Amino acid sequence: MKLNVISVFCIVTAAALLGMGLGAAFGYFAGKTSPGLFTHFIAWARLDPVPTALIMGMAIGTLLGGMLGVFGIIIQTIREAMAKQKGPSGQDRR
Repeated sequence: MKLNVISVFCIVTAAALLGMGLGAAFGYFAGKTSPGLFTHFIAWARLDPVPTALIMGMAIGTLLGGMLGVFGIIIQTIREAMAKQKGPSGQDRR
């Protein structure tokens, strides 16, 4: 797969959006099943646990999804460099 700026941007954006969706789902269900867990994060304010867990899940999911997309691009770049280093016959060209 040829990596250019547009494909890298699309891969990382799609991974971040997928992470945001999964994080939001996790946060929503975590806020519904254990509301007492999220009241301790901000002790000085009374917050509704479901929206707090939803926002926290979306934020962390976006960060983790984007990082996973970047990691995948790094691995793809390394594999392309290793394949280029080997010749068409599959032997090292060192």
